[in-house]
Amino acid sequence: MALFQVIAPKCSQYPQAGPQLEAMRTHISGLKATHALGTEVVGAFDHTIHRQLVANTPPRAIALLNFDETIEQLVQMCTDLMSIGKALPFTDTANLVNFFILFGSQKPAPGAFPRSILQTVLYEDRIVMGSRKVEDVVRESIQETVSPVSWIFDNFDVLQTKLGGAGNTTPASEFQMLESIPELAEDNISSYKLRIQTNVVMFVEKATKPFVDTLQIMGQNTSRQRRNLRKIVQLWETLQEQAEVFDADVHAVLEELRIHQLGPTDDEYGALEQPAAPFYFVSWVYHLKLWVMEWLLLLGSELELYSPFEYSMVYAYVDSVLGAHSQHLQRIRSIIQSEVIEPEPVVPIDPILTKETHEESGIKDTSEQKKKKKKKKKPSASATTATTTPTTAGKVIEYAKPKKTLLMWQYLTSVKMQLTRGVFLVLASLTKAGHLTTTPPHIASHGLNDLETLFAHRFRAFRLLSSPEALTFENFLSRVDCDGLDSIAILDYANDYFSEAQRVLDQLLMLSATEAEVLLCEDAWRKDIKNMIKVCIASKIGIAGLQKDARMLELRKSTLEAQKRKPAASSPGPKLTTAQIKSSPSSGSKASAPVLKAPVRKVVFEWKYHSWWPVVTLAPPSS
Repeated sequence: MALFQVIAPKCSQYPQAGPQLEAMRTHISGLKATHALGTEVVGAFDHTIHRQLVANTPPRAIALLNFDETIEQLVQMCTDLMSIGKALPFTDTANLVNFFILFGSQKPAPGAFPRSILQTVLYEDRIVMGSRKVEDVVRESIQETVSPVSWIFDNFDVLQTKLGGAGNTTPASEFQMLESIPELAEDNISSYKLRIQTNVVMFVEKATKPFVDTLQIMGQNTSRQRRNLRKIVQLWETLQEQAEVFDADVHAVLEELRIHQLGPTDDEYGALEQPAAPFYFVSWVYHLKLWVMEWLLLLGSELELYSPFEYSMVYAYVDSVLGAHSQHLQRIRSIIQSEVIEPEPVVPIDPILTKETHEESGIKDTSEQKKKKKKKKKPSASATTATTTPTTAGKVIEYAKPKKTLLMWQYLTSVKMQLTRGVFLVLASLTKAGHLTTTPPHIASHGLNDLETLFAHRFRAFRLLSSPEALTFENFLSRVDCDGLDSIAILDYANDYFSEAQRVLDQLLMLSATEAEVLLCEDAWRKDIKNMIKVCIASKIGIAGLQKDARMLELRKSTLEAQKRKPAASSPGPKLTTAQIKSSPSSGSKASAPVLKAPVRKVVFEWKYHSWWPVVTLAPPSS
């Protein structure tokens, strides 16, 4: 009955499947408890039965599970189907996207049947999860991320009805449809706004395919995810080009609106005071494209596609993408915080009336509270509160504030960047000490199969993208050098990055499900955060052991001796910064590496805490 209900069209019977699935789990518990009392019937089941079926393809190998594994998978199937049912009445797009992210990344991975059901309920007849139009979901995602001015999405439903299928039309036919739409208002300002609103409807129509395809990929197995992500990156790249055109049209109409309201600005000072034009749509598209890029790169680690000598360049590229993503999110936040919501007049308050009302309420100010009231508070720079500034015209200018979705993206991107940078610096230190080589013998002996060729091959999916700027092989080599620092000094900076990531993760763990926007998947989200904290703790313990390695101590000694032989220079350099990790080739890379006598040890990658960030240690020295 449950399986019949979950496959009903448009999720019409899915809510009724919950009690059935719960009953299944109860029966499975009884089955497991009484299984030992049964007697096996020889010949009742033949595991080669699939070979006797008529099929167009050769029989595929099937893994035979024991009883405990079978029961475990059956219980997991019920749990996954129930979690999908709880996600159907989603409140907003941010919670829905987080559910898909964590559903696809959970361990053990969901089975084939729950994944196929998720694909079915996600999108059918332009309806998402059986309840909301896909255009509304995409529109909400844009609003949650870049927070455009509210009137941009006014009349959206009306215009969408009149422009049905506008995303598949040519520019000429779009112009004809625009001409056929009657004006919703007679004044010029409303006419200008209507032009922007119409462009928004057409853009949302074009954005539905890459958005839905990205969500569908999250419900696939990891191998298929990576194959399809290479295609979806190009789809987002194409949409980014179209979004730039849409934003240019929006800017043109906004300029017409400004001139109509304020008149032309002739003096140079007035022109300089105009705020920068906001890039709403291209910012949203670029944000999702960067997220898909980092997801694609990190999935290779989960699938064990990289050799040990490749991890350095992979995490260097991931760090480059995460750095671009972090800067982009901060740019969006700055644009939002610079926008004015609406000036509102300040209503004068009678101090006598206020005092009387205050005393009637039974609340009395203490002397400390009176002192606090006398002090004027400075505008907060926090993104969680709006900033207000009084004007001479008796009005208050209130600035917009970023929504929780953007803030959570910033926090998580920052954490992932700290973790990635920490792992990369550990690998760089091992490379400097000679434990990890970037030119293993099996590729050094081939003229064409060198590291630079492999670097270009690994990241060829990003080579033709317009943005972000591709990481070059020379830039990667300069990053590995880390400004000429020795291995132990590099490990100190790696330890700092893991500590900072752990600090932010501890704060995220204190958030409620509503604040973190994980109402549909709180348990999976908290488990993932805890796993990342375990990576930080284990990595810091591993770094303490690496700093006692004989080769690293020997390299530190030779580095100090080399510095003593040099003439005295200025004070020691500052802490290793992001810019030093990213680029600038150093003079230390040109110097000949010291000859170390301590033995080389095998590098060990442990993935038991998280499938994207390993704990890197050294194997015990062999006798």
